[in-house]
Amino acid sequence: MKHFLLTALVLGYLTSLDAQCVITTSSSSGANFCSNPNCNTTYQNSGGSLTGNISVIINGNGTFTFPTQCGNSSLSLGAVNLTVGANERVTISTVVGSQLVGLMLNEEAKNFTLTGQATNSQIIFRGIVYTNNTGTNNFADAQAAIRAEAQALPVNLYYWDARINSGKVVLSWATTLETDNDYFLIEHSTDGRAFTEIARIDGQGSSETIAEYSFVDTDPAAGLNLYRLSQVDYDGTRTDFTVRSANLGEITTLSALYPNPARAGQRVSVLAPEGVSELSLYSVTGHLVQRYPAANGGIDLDPALPAGVYLLRAGSVNTRLLVR
Repeated sequence: MKHFLLTALVLGYLTSLDAQCVITTSSSSGANFCSNPNCNTTYQNSGGSLTGNISVIINGNGTFTFPTQCGNSSLSLGAVNLTVGANERVTISTVVGSQLVGLMLNEEAKNFTLTGQATNSQIIFRGIVYTNNTGTNNFADAQAAIRAEAQALPVNLYYWDARINSGKVVLSWATTLETDNDYFLIEHSTDGRAFTEIARIDGQGSSETIAEYSFVDTDPAAGLNLYRLSQVDYDGTRTDFTVRSANLGEITTLSALYPNPARAGQRVSVLAPEGVSELSLYSVTGHLVQRYPAANGGIDLDPALPAGVYLLRAGSVNTRLLVR
């Protein structure tokens, strides 16, 4: 539901090359995308919403994974005109363990378009690899899958944020379109495994105007707090959205975390605090990525783990881990 249109070539539907968001560096951390002045205009002006044209032309066997966040702006895939260059692979969303990691769609993705510059141009959506001009799982299939999922969204989520204010966590979100929306459900967790309902907020039913919502968690836990927003239709159909996080504890450092930065598929040594039996790896948006036994003296990163910033948690101790 969170409607932050992630769009390929960010500045609207401009076609002049100097106004386009062209990604030429093989970096999936999102840093180059977020800092590119031709890529950040839309989300800066629209609360994280990106629309327009993006080209990934790395000039080699390059890979690029779209970031889910730029600074305080959370992104989602919208009316993107995405061009993938020869020998390039672009990830929109993939599966790590049992978790879907990557961009959400918003309702505007029903206008998503996809072009490949060569037969070996590739895109990954929901963990499926689509290759241009193949018989199955081709770019036409990928475009159709993205458009179909966007058409099925019952709510167009404009933004969804969790912010700390005076020891409390303020949750806020807004929609620009609702269809048969009975209510929103807010759940809380400290470990990403067990979520407990803390609020139900009535929806608008059916609406085509901007509707803003908020809820304040007056008693958050010390340390990491995870919040899951879900939307429930009148018929009981439930749609879950990206988990948001708020950390009210000081982030201390896990001992012997090396190497940091690390690469996907690499083993990272870590010394967990005494009494801790499990390590948990979270994305910056609060998604639980994977759990590891603390007694192993380290963690083996999934070879398919997208590059980015992660939070490695051991009990109440948290450390940021950069994956390149």
